[in-house]
Amino acid sequence: NNERVKLLMTAYKTLLLCSCDKSQSFNPEALQKAAGAEQVIAVDQLCGSEMSIAAEHLGASNDVLIACGQQAALFERLAEDVYAEIQHSAPLHTIDIRDRAGWGAPDAKPEKRKK
Repeated sequence: NNERVKLLMTAYKTLLLCSCDKSQSFNPEALQKAAGAEQVIAVDQLCGSEMSIAAEHLGASNDVLIACGQQAALFERLAEDVYAEIQHSAPLHTIDIRDRAGWGAPDAKPEKRKK
């Protein structure tokens, strides 16, 4: 598990955030910093009308970190579909921020843990 955390903190990655149809709020910049992501993209319906954004990034080269644990299986199938179409899919990771939303609050101060 420590290896996965290490990978998530060192790989070039794109963080895809979803407000779940505006049912949650977050601080994209704080989450980008906490995830060590090169870029962050925030949308309202990543598993619905904006799924093409996830597909676009899964077809690119950066690791993709999708902040939606609830629809993880959907995004895994999407990654398989992208691979079937272009014989490539970026590494995909998902995390459930709804249950961990405190670290993404506007006044949160995410710090990387020091060893």
